[in-house]
Amino acid sequence: MAPSRDPATLQFLGAAGSVTGSRYLLTIPGQQILVDCGLFQEPDLEARNLEPFPIDPAEIDLVILTHAHIDHSGYLPRLVRDGFRGPVWCTPATAALLKIMWEDIARIATAEATARQRKRHPAPPPAPPIYSMADVDRALTLIRTAEYGSATRLTRGVTMTLRDAGHILGAATVTIEWGRPREHTRLLFSGDLGRPNRPILHDPAPAPAVEYAVVESTYGDRTHPTGDPEEHLASVITTTVARGGSVVIPSFAVQRAQEILYHLKRLFAAGRIPDVPVFLDSPMAAAVTAVFPHFPLILDRDVAEQFARGDSPFDFPQLNVTHTSEESRTINELGGPHIVIAG
Repeated sequence: MAPSRDPATLQFLGAAGSVTGSRYLLTIPGQQILVDCGLFQEPDLEARNLEPFPIDPAEIDLVILTHAHIDHSGYLPRLVRDGFRGPVWCTPATAALLKIMWEDIARIATAEATARQRKRHPAPPPAPPIYSMADVDRALTLIRTAEYGSATRLTRGVTMTLRDAGHILGAATVTIEWGRPREHTRLLFSGDLGRPNRPILHDPAPAPAVEYAVVESTYGDRTHPTGDPEEHLASVITTTVARGGSVVIPSFAVQRAQEILYHLKRLFAAGRIPDVPVFLDSPMAAAVTAVFPHFPLILDRDVAEQFARGDSPFDFPQLNVTHTSEESRTINELGGPHIVIAG
């Protein structure tokens, strides 16, 4: 970095040479700041989630999370389990989603560890789960929130500003500023960026002027398709139902499932698709959907106004939500066409 400014280093501890496991360690004089704390999700890299963190978690002063997706946030309870005790900064909407995401990881990890133990009995016990519900509870007590657009003092001489990234509910770009008066250094982390003109959320906020930027590039080598997604969705559903078939839509539980529900409601209301039952087969997606009405100020105006009228943009007469594995299995016994959103 420029010699006239306070010296700093930036280490990429994940999401470099891989897509997941976002972890960026910013070291400035006397302080270590971790931006994002994600899990590795590629099958050949998942073992890294159980390895010791590259530095002692107790030496990290604070963590900033750009958003709640687990490749950016999912390792945090493990970091706490291993000694981190500083504040965890994020937006209020991200904080609401983290509880859902982390508890789901802990629940699944505990169940998988129990299943492995049964298979190996009486052999030596397998590795414990990556973290427990108790670790999640401890991590949640460390969360501090900041609104979009307001400069937040992190430590003496260091400020942070979060801006809407338009990716998922609560996602933010992070600008960190530090240094002597009139010689500040500004470093931007984009996190994951959304696309403009998408439903539900605001478009990404313009980035400020900075000296340095770390920008995501997951889709940097391709052009997203253009066109009306509702037109394509209506065509697939209408054609499939006309043949007597059912439509299964694999979907992420956060944001993508809500976008699908949003489009389906509009298509049913306009009479553009057949009147068939829809199943949201994802308890986590259902829990995430319930978070949206609590944050109207960061939603598109039409969506916020629907919530204000008591008319959820994600609910319609054809929708059925499964909450248990038993309810999920009953979908297999259905006769006739239907739509399943599987998260």
